[in-house]
Amino acid sequence: MFAHHQVNSDRLHDSFIIDLLDFALRHNFFLFDRVFYLQTSGVAMGARCAPSFANLFLEWWESTFVFVSDIFKNRVRRWSRFIDDVFFIWSGSFSWGL
Repeated sequence: MFAHHQVNSDRLHDSFIIDLLDFALRHNFFLFDRVFYLQTSGVAMGARCAPSFANLFLEWWESTFVFVSDIFKNRVRRWSRFIDDVFFIWSGSFSWGL
């Protein structure tokens, strides 16, 4: 019974976090030249949630597309990332990257 309760609690927690992130992304205002604007696409620079959102998205993108790709496995020798900055060493030819 307790384990079942814990699973439901975890799902509620995940749902709550997703709802909070959704709210933060839909109510993403920034100030420029003493005027407030609503960011309608992406995340405003300097938003407190921006680094966490970038890390979550890029971890999903890397695990879904990058690290499972044969091109990545055979051609990329080093992959490093800090938030949304990526550094990699490519050992394939230039045409493989196009």
